[in-house]
Amino acid sequence: MANTIRIKRSTATSTPTTLQNAELAYSELSDKLFVGVGTGGAGGSATTIMAIGGKGAFADLTSAQTLAGVKTFSSSPVVPTVASNDNSTNVASTAFVKAQSYLVSADLSSYLTSSIAASTYAPLASPTFTGTVTIPSGASISGYLTTSTASSTYAPLASPSLTGTPLSTTASVDTNTTQIATTAYVVGQGYLKSATASTTYAPLASPTFTGTVTIPSGASISGYLTTSTAGTTYAPLASPTLTGTPLSTTAAVSTNTTQIATTAFVLGQGNSTAGTIGMNGVQAAGTSNLYARADHIHPTDTTLAPLASPTLTGTPLSTPAAVDTITTQFATTANVVGQS
Repeated sequence: MANTIRIKRSTATSTPTTLQNAELAYSELSDKLFVGVGTGGAGGSATTIMAIGGKGAFADLTSAQTLAGVKTFSSSPVVPTVASNDNSTNVASTAFVKAQSYLVSADLSSYLTSSIAASTYAPLASPTFTGTVTIPSGASISGYLTTSTASSTYAPLASPSLTGTPLSTTASVDTNTTQIATTAYVVGQGYLKSATASTTYAPLASPTFTGTVTIPSGASISGYLTTSTAGTTYAPLASPTLTGTPLSTTAAVSTNTTQIATTAFVLGQGNSTAGTIGMNGVQAAGTSNLYARADHIHPTDTTLAPLASPTLTGTPLSTPAAVDTITTQFATTANVVGQS
């Protein structure tokens, strides 16, 4: 029966701490085979413990293996050449590199020197371009948008049409510039809310004023005359001086009041029963009033005004016309006040 030779081994230690000179040991934990070298260790043990085999120390030629740490070869290792379009962590052979159409030393004349490159080409890192830079249509440039994307994402600087709820910074109170005004700015100006305004200010359309309304001197109010304009257009209610041919309403025959008498009223007294004056059948009115045609009055009579362009004194009275009457009828104070 053959003798069995066994060496020291461990399943819990990756590297033995001590070995005798030429003693072997295997670690199943690190998958390495060790040997003791030299006799200068403590108590005559090996000076150095060296890994001499195992997949944990050397590359396995026949199976996939991940190597850790830096491996330095004393000569040029040979590796398989992968396909020219391979893009992985496989080792690249010189044949693979040459298949990528790199330039050999004979072609170095076509390379640019640093000084020429700096004046001809932009560096890859932080280039500064000049002139017109053309980007291929649809190219993806980091940090840049294509025209179509920008138009659907951002508003143009010139005349933008904003949607949603655009926001802006709020200017300080009383800022008077072309800066955008936020709602906070408007509220900060102390504007009136509609409820407050309705009890404080009159609306521009059809306002209803209360109290005493003061109009500035010379102000132009639609449908109203200023004092100076009225003086040259209308006669005052008190003691007016009329020009042209003043007109009035004709009182009923035999009316005996302070109403202005029209020429028609005077001529219409011909049907009176108070008496006659014997001229053209025109009747006299009795002792309280005299009705006569103007052409029958003595020219030196100072108690009557002529029908043509009379000059009235005292306080002439007339009948108030209806509101908004627009005729040549006399306007009384009651009529003028009623136009308010």
